[in-house]
Amino acid sequence: MRGGWRARRDRAIVGLAVGLGACAPDPEPRPATASTGLPTETTLPAPAPAPAPVPTPPATPVSESTVAGWTGGDPSALLFDDARIHQVDIVLPEASVTALEVDPFTYAVGDVVVDGAPVGQVGVRLRGKIGSFRVLSDKPKFKVDFNQFVAGQELFGVETVTLNNSVGDCSYLREKLGFRVYAEAGVAVPRLTWTQVTVNGADYGLYQLVETEDDVWLDHAWADGSGNLYDGKYVWYGGWYYTLLDFTSDVHDLYALEEGVDVGRADIHAITAALDLWSGHPDFYAQLDPLVDWPSFHAYFAAEQYIEQWDGYAQNRNNNRVYFNPANAGRLTFVPTDLDLAFSGWGGDWHWPVGRLVSACFQDATCRAAHRAAVRDVVDHLAGLDLQTDLAAWDALTLPAALADPRRGCTWVEDDRAFLSGWINGRPAGMRAFWEL
Repeated sequence: MRGGWRARRDRAIVGLAVGLGACAPDPEPRPATASTGLPTETTLPAPAPAPAPVPTPPATPVSESTVAGWTGGDPSALLFDDARIHQVDIVLPEASVTALEVDPFTYAVGDVVVDGAPVGQVGVRLRGKIGSFRVLSDKPKFKVDFNQFVAGQELFGVETVTLNNSVGDCSYLREKLGFRVYAEAGVAVPRLTWTQVTVNGADYGLYQLVETEDDVWLDHAWADGSGNLYDGKYVWYGGWYYTLLDFTSDVHDLYALEEGVDVGRADIHAITAALDLWSGHPDFYAQLDPLVDWPSFHAYFAAEQYIEQWDGYAQNRNNNRVYFNPANAGRLTFVPTDLDLAFSGWGGDWHWPVGRLVSACFQDATCRAAHRAAVRDVVDHLAGLDLQTDLAAWDALTLPAALADPRRGCTWVEDDRAFLSGWINGRPAGMRAFWEL
């Protein structure tokens, strides 16, 4: 439901108490000759059986007067405070456990307690596709919707949160660092912190608590959040069967409208039509300017290359959302999501990206020159930051919990974090060499 973030904040009826995976990389999606079920995962240790459902622990939510007296500005900052590890306890009745085992992607009713504050009758479902999906008894991704079953119910103005299981990220830090790089490049990103998770009392280990890119996030992160937001992640049919999305007439109707007004994907179709008409034409860059926010485009893909997000739009036509920004005449901008495979060093050839819009830009002399200039600005800015201090702080905060995670399946957490540190040290020089800066 659309509405101003500030209004939702002021109407918040639930307070947040103050106080406080298996890590083998996901394989690239590829078809199999015969497979109809979910992929079999063998990298996780067998989880302990979940105990019987327990009642919601008694707790007293923070009062509205406390919310109104919050002096830090945005009260949702408490929820995404990344200076501490949070606690999310999910309580599912037996009927909901059964429902999620049968249909993991449909919301089932449950209760949650977030840092001691109870929120009842919320929607809980599983997330994930090839490689990252896990069943409920394992270590699944979760989406928790506070107002799925109770209209208007929020947690400090937030309607939905995502709990990422980090099964593709042995360090538990890739998404955090990746979003930081995008943000420093000037790209709007969701907030992310870490949380311990339990389900019916069973320890599910360390998760990433991520701000869901929904209408609340749009109002919070953008000057005008009323535009159309589409999901550009591949469509999964089960097993190894999937369809990658791009601005082509055979698949552009598969972009899912996440937020906004249903216009029959006319905005998506316009990008496809412009590419059909102007790709390879000398006026390509100017002709697409009314449709594409080029400065944002260049910043986004400079960051995507910087973190070597091989599973993003440029290299794999995956893991992105697109927002048609009303504050910029409805021009298209990209939004990052699911960065657990970033910083892998598996990247394809950035001279020849596969995402159609990026490919057309890189083959156009004017667009490529503008992108090269933007890369220089982004790299110079990132090289001037002390990202190592951030990594060290995140490492100190989360390493004990990562090593103690009973459901992680890899043993090289510390080695992976050392790899990230080395990446940050060497990446500016690598980017400058690639673009001959």
